[in-house]
Amino acid sequence: MVNIPDPNNFDDPDKIRNLMVNARRLGYDDLVVQCQIRIAELGSQQFDDALEKEFWTAVYLAEEFKSFENGKATRLTRTRQKYNRDGAKKSVEDLAGRPAVTESSQMLADNGRVDLTIEAVLLRHANQFDESAVTTAKAKLLDNGVDEMTIEGWLNG
Repeated sequence: MVNIPDPNNFDDPDKIRNLMVNARRLGYDDLVVQCQIRIAELGSQQFDDALEKEFWTAVYLAEEFKSFENGKATRLTRTRQKYNRDGAKKSVEDLAGRPAVTESSQMLADNGRVDLTIEAVLLRHANQFDESAVTTAKAKLLDNGVDEMTIEGWLNG
């Protein structure tokens, strides 16, 4: 029986990346994703505001997925620039308000983390956004196969 470490027990991103490399080499795809999620969570811990923390968790995780796909470190440069200009709230509102799902949200959904898409983040913080932003985010998630009960759970926290 193999003793597989839990990435949630690590606080050092370098150690988690080492675990991730070994997990990838050994074919433990679920463990690779767990490592990516933990790295994203650690990156967002610097933020106190819940919306900002969730925004950065989503960004960091999408970057981890994109880096894995590209085989090199990849950053969501436009999203980061938007954040630097407008802050987390406006970035979430604008990204979730686009007619099409963003590439990063699609990537998160494709990797089983629809709960971390910008649209889901907006719904969990619906009280900070106007009704049209909430309606748009909800419609995009429904159109992409997220069930009504999951969405209502995010809205009702």
